Amino acid sequence: RGAAGGYMLNRPADQITLLDVVEALDGELDLVECVGKDFACEMKGSCATHVVWSDASAALQGALRKVDLRTLAGMEFHDCSDT
Repeated sequence: RGAAGGYMLNRPADQITLLDVVEALDGELDLVECVGKDFACEMKGSCATHVVWSDASAALQGALRKVDLRTLAGMEFHDCSDT
């Protein structure tokens, strides 16, 4: 609804996570390209930071997977501009 349209959910809000939303809009969420499953890097087996980026990407995905749209809609707004 609204002047510019909008979106209708095809599942209940409590069955759609923030990770679902991000990946629907932007594709698979990885912090760096080389962590993505479709990316072949010649340094992948010997890169000192690959494991760190992989773990960080997994942590971000896990955090977004824990919050569904119903929970998000019920969260209290906090003004972060004072920090």
